[in-house]
Amino acid sequence: MKRFIWIGAAATLVLLLGGGGQEFTSLAAKSAKRKYDSALAAAQLEYDRQAQKARDAYLAELNAALKQALRSEQLDEANRLKAEIEAKSIEGSNRLAGAWNVTWMHGGLTARYTFTRNVVEVTGTVHYTGKVQSVGGSEAIAVFPETGDVHRYTLIHGRLFIEGFSKTLSGQPNSIGLGEPVKSGS
Repeated sequence: MKRFIWIGAAATLVLLLGGGGQEFTSLAAKSAKRKYDSALAAAQLEYDRQAQKARDAYLAELNAALKQALRSEQLDEANRLKAEIEAKSIEGSNRLAGAWNVTWMHGGLTARYTFTRNVVEVTGTVHYTGKVQSVGGSEAIAVFPETGDVHRYTLIHGRLFIEGFSKTLSGQPNSIGLGEPVKSGS
């Protein structure tokens, strides 16, 4: 439940900072838009979770088939299976791929986050690299060995919402950031 509250807060933050669409003046229209955006964000998260669950089951079965293909020395089939496993393993990270300009709400610090495959690189006043360990459609989790920090990334209305935690994902985040995609040539 707390997760949906944070996502609702993120959707509201995105809207306040210019989340696109019409800017209504009536309270009824603003309320309807807020409810719609929150429901859409919750639906996207649920879809992503279900898609991840299906992908995990598919990968488990493909890994079993790969082991069987290797035991029976069917190398062509093993190569096809390995390629499919790799493709599906990183499928969810494609929506995060690229560079994002992130502003942290606490202190207004800015940094550039660049996602490539299963890695996120942070540059700006600091420079460190994290390993994306879990991916689910519009949601990903990364661990930064240099700092011990854990970040959860969620795409909402084309913006990157970041929750920063120390060591684990338990409790409330220590910091919150909002990212905009870097335009080509920036």
